[in-house]
Amino acid sequence: MNQLKTILRQLRRSLKQLNLSRYKDIYTQLAINKAKLEATQNQLHKDPQHQQLQPKEREDRIRFLDILDSSIKLMHQQSKLQWLHKDDQCTKFFFAKMKQRKQANYIYSINCANKNKTDGFLDVARAITNFYQQLLGKQKVGKPRMKNNSIT
Repeated sequence: MNQLKTILRQLRRSLKQLNLSRYKDIYTQLAINKAKLEATQNQLHKDPQHQQLQPKEREDRIRFLDILDSSIKLMHQQSKLQWLHKDDQCTKFFFAKMKQRKQANYIYSINCANKNKTDGFLDVARAITNFYQQLLGKQKVGKPRMKNNSIT
C-alpha cells in the first residue's frame, strides 16, 4: 500500500510538471498559433506558388489543429470535473422520485378481518398471507397417486 502511495506521489509530481510545461497557457498558445497560421495563409494567398510557404503553412496548420484538439480535450475534462463536483441535480431528483414512488407502494399498516390494526412490514406480510390462505384454503403437499391401470 505504501509503495502505491509513493508511486502515485511521484506520478503526481511528473504530471504537474507536464501540465505546467505543455498545458498551462494552452489558450494563449492556441491564439498565437492561430495568428501564425492566418499570417502564413494570407502570405500564401498573395503568392500561391511560393515553395517555402506551402510546407510552412502545412506545419502551422498541423500545429494549430494539435493545440486545438488538446484545448477541446481540456475543456471536456474541465466540464466533466465541474459536473462531478456539482453533482448531477437531475439524477438526484430522479432517484429521489423513484424512492418516493417505491415507498408509496409499500403497505405499512393494515386492518385485519378481526378489526385489529397491524403495523410493520413483516406483520403486514403475515396478515396478508394468512388472509389469503384462509380465503383460498391450504395447498395439499405431495404428489397425486397414479392408478395402476393407467400405465399400459
